[in-house]
Amino acid sequence: MSPRKDMAASVRWLSGAIWLSATLLLVAFVVQGCQSGLSADFENLSCGARSECLAGYSCDSSNRCVRSGVVSGPAACGEGETVCGESCVVLSENDQHCRACGTQCTAPQNGSPVCVESQCSFACLGGFVPCGSACLDLSADVANCGACGRSCPAMPGGSPACVEGECQVSCEPGFDDCSGACVDVSNDPARCGGCSVSCAAAQVCDQGQCSGTCSEGRQNCGGSCMDISVSPVNCGECGMACPKPINGLATCSSGACGVACNSGYELCGTACVKLSDDHNNCGLCGKVCDAPANATPT
Repeated sequence: MSPRKDMAASVRWLSGAIWLSATLLLVAFVVQGCQSGLSADFENLSCGARSECLAGYSCDSSNRCVRSGVVSGPAACGEGETVCGESCVVLSENDQHCRACGTQCTAPQNGSPVCVESQCSFACLGGFVPCGSACLDLSADVANCGACGRSCPAMPGGSPACVEGECQVSCEPGFDDCSGACVDVSNDPARCGGCSVSCAAAQVCDQGQCSGTCSEGRQNCGGSCMDISVSPVNCGECGMACPKPINGLATCSSGACGVACNSGYELCGTACVKLSDDHNNCGLCGKVCDAPANATPT
């Protein structure tokens, strides 16, 4: 073989070797790339217009492509945060996830739930003050007038009232307000017919008039001529006053005490309650609302 032919053969052999080496190098690079997880570059890419992704991926709720079968959530939560569903929350202060995911705090009427140091509590809205497990208006609540637990006293012939945080009285029909006392001037010998009219020592007050004796059907109860069959302050006998409930009136019928509740209230036992918001009588008398640990029934 001539030197020229030998050189041509060598060139062809060298070119083939270079081509083979380059091919093997490319294959090795591709294999290494697959083994190193280059396919992860498709992770978190935006979904297509029709929520489509490449094979092996699906579109999550944030419109990002994630590997099929992987539950998506926040990419990373900050220090002190916990993943609850698809949100990063601080369990010590989140009222929807207080201490643990899904633990929701509740609040009474006129309040809003809060989570403080992993404990459920509530904050009262403007104008209301926390008293125990309730948010109350201390300027108008007869059971908490001006301060929690300060109850306005009931008195015969009148209803307690709380006005701007001060206890007052509202006299019932048939009674006059005589210096803060509700008086039936039709039979009171010290105020007979009016707050400033007083009968003589030997007289009685009968139907607003000073007299020597009580008219027929009435009984002398300490100078007051009373019909003890219907008088709530002398019911059945002199001095037998019928107890007056909050949010209601004392009554006397045929010499027996009773109760008439104010509008919007129902009689449960001897108390007048609102069935719509009383957790001890919820919808029905005696139906108590249950509450889990660390919670208040509403």
